[in-house]
Amino acid sequence: MKKILSITVLLIIVFTSCKKDNSSPSKLDLLTARPWIMQKYEGKIPPSTVWTDYFNGWISDCDKDDKWIFSRDGGMELNESTIACSGSPSNSVKDVFHWFFSDNEQSLTMDGVVHTVSLLDENTLVLSNNITGGEFRITYGH
Repeated sequence: MKKILSITVLLIIVFTSCKKDNSSPSKLDLLTARPWIMQKYEGKIPPSTVWTDYFNGWISDCDKDDKWIFSRDGGMELNESTIACSGSPSNSVKDVFHWFFSDNEQSLTMDGVVHTVSLLDENTLVLSNNITGGEFRITYGH
């Protein structure tokens, strides 16, 4: 009887200690998990009230494939990818910034510019901001 009780207690301990972790990743985890690549650059410039795609008109081809790599310590590297801008080798560090979350992780400041975090999940990062002359929204993916 003692042996059965011991085995039962052991089984209870084993099964209760192996609970599956169903917690969602934090915004920090999502932001720093993998490099981000710009996929859209949209704006609403008055008097327009609709989003207009500026990705192909304003963003040069050598900037479209750049990798934005956020580190957990608040550092961020902007890396050239396969299409390098003139004078830069492919796959090199193009620039380095500092970043941080604020407003309960609803805002992301990069190099002094505050962006609203409109969406951040495993596959998509959408940042928006209002600057003189309009409202802009940048979408990143992996």
